[in-house]
Amino acid sequence: MPQTKRRFWLSFNPLVHFQPLPLVYEFSRKFDLVFNIRNSCVGTDLGVIGIEVEGRPQTIGEAVDWLESIGVMVEPVELSVIEG
Repeated sequence: MPQTKRRFWLSFNPLVHFQPLPLVYEFSRKFDLVFNIRNSCVGTDLGVIGIEVEGRPQTIGEAVDWLESIGVMVEPVELSVIEG
């Protein structure tokens, strides 16, 4: 099956999503995806991560469903014409 790349913004409460294990660590262990953190900002009240994932479309969908099921807001990154 062909591979695809998708970019997302992940928004979450760091007090919830870093207990007991960090969010990105759990994500990397659960899913057979290559990911690249493009940007991140984690404060005491809000965490935001810009992430690019590459893999099978079905696996990406499963990963998004899992993130949403644990309370992470997942929004696709809208690329501009300049970004490609």
